[in-house]
Amino acid sequence: MKTEPQKWTVGELVSEYENGQLTPNPEYQRGSVWKQHQQQMLVDSILRGYHLPVFYFHVIEVSGRRGTNTRYEIIDGQQRLNSITQFRKGDFALLDPQGGNSRFALHLRQQPCDWADLSFDQLPSDLQTKFLESEVSVAEIVDAEINEARELFVRLQQGSDLTAQERRDALPGEFGGEVARIAGRRGISRGHQFFQEIMRLKPRTDRGQARQFVAQLIIALFEYSESMRFVDLNKASIDRHYHDYIDLGGKSNVVERFEEILEELWQVMRGWSGPKLRAHLVLHLVIMFHQLKGRYANTWRSGLQKRVEEFMSELADANEKFRSGEVNDFHAGYGGRLRNNSDRSDTIISRHQYFMKWMRDRLDIQPLDANRTFDTFDREYLYLKSSGVCAYAKNAEICGDDTRMPFEASEVHHVVPHSKGGQTILENAVLTHGECNRKIRDNHVQPPGS
Repeated sequence: MKTEPQKWTVGELVSEYENGQLTPNPEYQRGSVWKQHQQQMLVDSILRGYHLPVFYFHVIEVSGRRGTNTRYEIIDGQQRLNSITQFRKGDFALLDPQGGNSRFALHLRQQPCDWADLSFDQLPSDLQTKFLESEVSVAEIVDAEINEARELFVRLQQGSDLTAQERRDALPGEFGGEVARIAGRRGISRGHQFFQEIMRLKPRTDRGQARQFVAQLIIALFEYSESMRFVDLNKASIDRHYHDYIDLGGKSNVVERFEEILEELWQVMRGWSGPKLRAHLVLHLVIMFHQLKGRYANTWRSGLQKRVEEFMSELADANEKFRSGEVNDFHAGYGGRLRNNSDRSDTIISRHQYFMKWMRDRLDIQPLDANRTFDTFDREYLYLKSSGVCAYAKNAEICGDDTRMPFEASEVHHVVPHSKGGQTILENAVLTHGECNRKIRDNHVQPPGS
């Protein structure tokens, strides 16, 4: 086999493909399998001047009555060739980087794009020329038998497809490097011991599992610390944040806070001899540390490892009962939310509320500020404790018939704000509709417990 490196233009690829001189071998080629967004991104790459991978063509000399004719059989590059020719025919328009599509990094979304939403025929003439005259690298395989060409095809396909996280690792920007440093990656960092010793992950060989999880944790912490809300942690959400975090900027403070929390969680869990901690449980522990860190005395940390063991035991028991057809409160509140849509924001927040109520009832949580105001953590606890029912429900004049409220509409009412030595504690507070509190103030109605 002999290989001759050549330069072809995109226009030559299209011409040879359309006149039948450049063809796939249907015996071992897959046909067109790329999705349209993959095709759009490839053409976008050409217009940006990005270098494409090498095309491999088997050169076949065919003798006939009119002499020898040269044709080319595609060994590797069929999906790219399909994309190029279909765009040239007008089968699809290109993407608009500013259209909110998460496939484009932030720095590209901030730049003007002259070909956004345009098909080939709609492109200005200079861009049409640029596209057709763009050069690609072609390895022309000559002096090869058909079986040798097939062997080359097999060897070119032997590399494993990149995982979603391995593709993210290749994106530009600072976020991927920070994630790899914290999670661990061969040739870059051993990663934090927590992931290896407590979660039993293998970040140097797992093809991105640990890195993806660390990215999810940082995303969850950043969004929660900014707005006290959870976001989806599925593939599309992670991709979008990788693109948005290309320049960490102010988000680097969240990375630093995450590392502080991770180290503190590691110190609390060191010596753990139980089963490996699952990702869902670590997520809720990280957010709990964020909620309690700096606001509450460290008394709750001393019993945390034992409580985690008990929580895992109850989860295992709830799952076993579920397999027997019994659904207890633990499964309804937590275990059942690990099955479908477990990475969706509404599922995560419901699970976290149950987790925090369970932990609050068992940990020694004492506020640092005796006269503090109630925060989201307290509100979540009171909401679950009262089943979301307004404390004024028995007073129809105040509450009306709508006794159960959405979490977002709930407020904490200080019934006895200076009990127990001036300490504002949850035992002397009730959960109400915000509207009910306004009625209390406006109409001078006595609140419950007064």
